[in-house]
Amino acid sequence: MVVKPCIGWNSDCVSKVSNEADLAEAIRKAAERHSNSPKQSTAVVVEPYIDGPEVDANFVLLDGEILFFEICDDFPCKADAEEAGLEDNFQETQMVFPTSLPDREIAAIRDSIHKSILRQGFSSGIFHCEARVRHSRVHYRVQDGILDLEEKTEAPSHEVSVYLLEINARTPGYPATVAVQLCYGVDYYALRLLQCVGSAEDTRVRALSQPFLNGPQFTLAMTVVPPKQAGIMKTADVGLEFLERHQQLRDQIPDYKTSKKGGDVIEGPSSNALWWIAYFSVFSRVGRRDCLKLSQFIRENCSYEVE
Repeated sequence: MVVKPCIGWNSDCVSKVSNEADLAEAIRKAAERHSNSPKQSTAVVVEPYIDGPEVDANFVLLDGEILFFEICDDFPCKADAEEAGLEDNFQETQMVFPTSLPDREIAAIRDSIHKSILRQGFSSGIFHCEARVRHSRVHYRVQDGILDLEEKTEAPSHEVSVYLLEINARTPGYPATVAVQLCYGVDYYALRLLQCVGSAEDTRVRALSQPFLNGPQFTLAMTVVPPKQAGIMKTADVGLEFLERHQQLRDQIPDYKTSKKGGDVIEGPSSNALWWIAYFSVFSRVGRRDCLKLSQFIRENCSYEVE
């Protein structure tokens, strides 16, 4: 089962449990997350854990019509491991644009979530959604040291279905919004502003929802550098120092941010509040596997000191 607060962000206090004792502790932890917040809430969601690829799916809608739609692969986190315990979290590890799910599963995600958005009464706007694919024909597997989606040797006996995790009536977060603009040439922020003006801008909304003619111009991986321990950040700027040490990657990292700089408090991986140390968006025009190799290089070589 998965336990999480009814309100929140960054997968804070989201836990996977497999026994009654852990369930009780996870509910206590989730209920306390916002018990003293300005908007107090102790409400908790308990739902089944879905063992399948997770995706972020983003829609641009106008009067119910899909003007633009894209999916990225949200790679497994610590809590997705079979042996994961209560202390393992759901913090993102990396997100890869575009998805490598089979076309049939992409269509299932698009159609299922589109219907869910319309059922909620929305017809126009930008929607950031998260879902998992049950009985997918692919799964994550390590091959030659690189983790990626790969076709299963035996096809599941059940039909593919989509388990909707959440619908957000907003643009995705900044890193993903920039990634989509880089990959597809579609600017969610500009589209949202135009839609706020009203129907007079519908023509511009339609025009700016058109992606590059031949699809995404490259594969892009948004790579997360997670906290490894609690303490005070000693390294002045993790992202900048990484780029200075590895000049050969500068042209392939169009976007990065250091969230925790020198002197900042690092609460550690077991904290109730999950924060990245930094992220890097790295791309490859060679292909997806090359992009994943670059992403892995960043994770293995991006270091910092905590005191």
